[in-house]
Amino acid sequence: MFVKKFLKANSITRIVRLFILFYLIGIVTAAQIFFFLESFLPLPITDFAKSITITILIPLVSIVVGMYVDERFKKENRSFIPYQESQESLKWYERYDWLIYGLVMFGVWSGLYFWIAESRINAEKYSMMVEFDKMIPFIPEWVWIYLTVYMIFLIPLFGLTDRRLLKIVMSSYITVMLICYIFFYLYPVEYPRPNIVVNDFSTWALSLVYKNDRPWNCFPSSHCAMAMMAALVLLEINWFFGIWGMITALSIGASTLFTKQHFILDVIAGFGLSILVYYVYFKSRLILLLGKKQKEFSDKVSLAVDRLVESRFEDLIRRIVREEIEKVLSEKEDPQK
Repeated sequence: MFVKKFLKANSITRIVRLFILFYLIGIVTAAQIFFFLESFLPLPITDFAKSITITILIPLVSIVVGMYVDERFKKENRSFIPYQESQESLKWYERYDWLIYGLVMFGVWSGLYFWIAESRINAEKYSMMVEFDKMIPFIPEWVWIYLTVYMIFLIPLFGLTDRRLLKIVMSSYITVMLICYIFFYLYPVEYPRPNIVVNDFSTWALSLVYKNDRPWNCFPSSHCAMAMMAALVLLEINWFFGIWGMITALSIGASTLFTKQHFILDVIAGFGLSILVYYVYFKSRLILLLGKKQKEFSDKVSLAVDRLVESRFEDLIRRIVREEIEKVLSEKEDPQK
């Protein structure tokens, strides 16, 4: 069975990493599935059963499918996370630095967010309301898309194997966070949330969001900013997951509007901030990071061109020499020519 092959063929470090990665992807996928189900075809099961399906059953399917695909990719010499057996010689905290970084980043993001929200309770609040915001309907089912930001945020950190690139990603994350938090503290924007009546699974989930998240810390939307930053990083790693991440990020932006968590200007500012930070970090520093690889590629191309030119030149010399020899031989055979 491919599960046994997968477990035998991989180190503990790689197994743990892939399990967490596939679990996070499964959670996002489960939330996206339940968004459509709750919107159009609610399942006739209890809320507890729905919770188990989202957090356990669908993610387990994702893990099994992920292992199967990874085994297939292994035969083609490609995989989600490259095989690095040499890492087994590293210390445990060096092998699990991706997990440590991910947990620290998540802790910083959520910890500072809630601390600022509590510290600005008595501060003067502002509004970014425009006419477009008044036209957007309140749709609680979008809460399932809204919640996926916490997983999509971690996926790039758990999927990266290049430590230098991981540090750049962390720097970009921190930059986006700090800029958002400066605005949250100095210019707290509050959204006037609607009264919510808990009568189904979606309104129950949204009521928990409302209960634990203050209605300020809105501009720019850190939800949108971190989702877009994660999507842009995924585009740098893998085009398939990058497209999936971008669709998820844009849907998260829409969810903040339909759940009445953010104004349209918050969303635009959040997306714009991440695009700017991405350009600064990935279109300048990343070039330096990959400079060595680019040079190696350039050297290989140059060597290939030189070999091609040399072979063509050698063929030309051989042809000229052969023609001259044939000419001399023909003159010897027929002196009258």
